[in-house]
Amino acid sequence: TITTDETMDLFAIARDQYSNYIGNFSANWNVTNEIGTLDPKGSSPSVTFYADKPGAGSIKASGEGLISSTGVITITNGELAKLIIRDGTNGGGVEVADISLTTDDNILLYAAGYDADDNYLGDISATWSSTGNLDQVNAEASSYTFEPTTAPSSGTIVVEKSGVASDATGAISVNVGALSAISIVDAEGNSSTAIDTLGLTADADYTFFLAGYDQDQNFIRNINAQWSIQGNIGSLSTGDSYASSTKFTASTVGSGAIKADTASFSDITGAITITNGELAKLIIRDGTNGGGV
Repeated sequence: TITTDETMDLFAIARDQYSNYIGNFSANWNVTNEIGTLDPKGSSPSVTFYADKPGAGSIKASGEGLISSTGVITITNGELAKLIIRDGTNGGGVEVADISLTTDDNILLYAAGYDADDNYLGDISATWSSTGNLDQVNAEASSYTFEPTTAPSSGTIVVEKSGVASDATGAISVNVGALSAISIVDAEGNSSTAIDTLGLTADADYTFFLAGYDQDQNFIRNINAQWSIQGNIGSLSTGDSYASSTKFTASTVGSGAIKADTASFSDITGAITITNGELAKLIIRDGTNGGGV
């Protein structure tokens, strides 16, 4: 019995009918059950057997009508030599090459262990990490479920174990997931802030934007919606039409809110408080405090 890490030197010698040694014999060699390979190939008085596949077989030497065979040679797995990241357990699935995910997806990865002859040994507990700007990966296990939350992001996932060859996935690209929420914000694009409360004067204009996000709050795009005002505090430039932004013109002192509504989602600002604007004109009346006519 030997392992796939080992070799065996074999020699063919000739003897007479009384078992007297005659000399080396140039024989044709072959291996049964594909348990390994021989070097050199072809006729030779000696060969080196390289075990590379677990199983049982024998080695035969023949020539000039004569044949000789070893007993049963049992081959067992060699030592752990390398790790390969696969998407199936027990050596199943495939090696993980370049893949594209969204933040709605996840992928279960396995650290498959192999000997130097690529014989699968089992899923091996190892150290997992990530490169690039992927979400941080930090685990010690034989498998790891990657559930991205940051988009866009890209990089690789690496598995390592002391004393053996490590492995990395192909390039992993993470894109935003499906639209999951909307928010009324203060700017176009992904560098905006949600509007909680807002104070304006009655002579001010303010443009509101509507941003769409996936379930992990990654910005997707600006979203068209129908805009409306709660409270008689001003007017909107969009009227009843759908748009990704609207210009609010404050006109009346008081408090209200701005609402955006799509077919599937809605959002509303916090309180928008309108105070008096700058002095703009004088009117002569016959009563104080704005009274009379």
